[in-house]
Amino acid sequence: MAVETENAPHPVDTGRVLGVCKMSVDLAPSILFILLNWVNAIPICASIVCVASIAIVIDFLVVRRRRLAGLPAAFPKPVSVTFLSVFAVLLGLLCAGNLSQEEFKVWWGAALCGSLCLMALGSLIVGSPFVYADAIELMPPEKSQGLEENPADWACFQMVITAVTKLWAGSFFLLTCVTLVAGFLKKYGHEVVSTIFGVAGTIIIITLTFMCLLPKVISNAGAASFSASTAANSTEETSPAEV
Repeated sequence: MAVETENAPHPVDTGRVLGVCKMSVDLAPSILFILLNWVNAIPICASIVCVASIAIVIDFLVVRRRRLAGLPAAFPKPVSVTFLSVFAVLLGLLCAGNLSQEEFKVWWGAALCGSLCLMALGSLIVGSPFVYADAIELMPPEKSQGLEENPADWACFQMVITAVTKLWAGSFFLLTCVTLVAGFLKKYGHEVVSTIFGVAGTIIIITLTFMCLLPKVISNAGAASFSASTAANSTEETSPAEV
């Protein structure tokens, strides 16, 4: 019996498989972006649309699995939908002949970053910060489960994701400005300067956002939420005594 148990095939961890697939699909556009300036735009743009579609399908499976396990999850992810929408429109314009290959290579970056900025701002306006979808999945299950039932923890979480979304909205706005300037430089013949400016500006903004600003924003928002919660609790405790 022991031998049979050892030789028995191990069950496939569906969650891990989906996680690996999701990570691979999320990284794929980065590789495709590198090719946009060197090869025909239509197949690359179509590939990005396919990858974004696959990402949404995988995300649906991940979210379904989490909800069956009683864990909070959000579908669809706003970033994936934005990627799909932007490149689907650009692909349609390319195929219809309303957008040339050269125009596409000049302006696709500005179109994507501008759309991401509008998506982030829109999520703040409607009161549903777009980072919630990813933040809730990154939390340990024991913390995410029942998060909304604890008012103090939920308020802290809301304050943090709102602050992070504002940070990303600002970063996307700066990226839009960088890609617009790079686009105009390329349009008027300064291709080398455009490439250096666009690549350097993008790397600097993303690095500063991830490495420097994001940890500080999360820390400051968490501290502010904790202070507000402490002050509220103190007020509740002193009110009966005053009465």
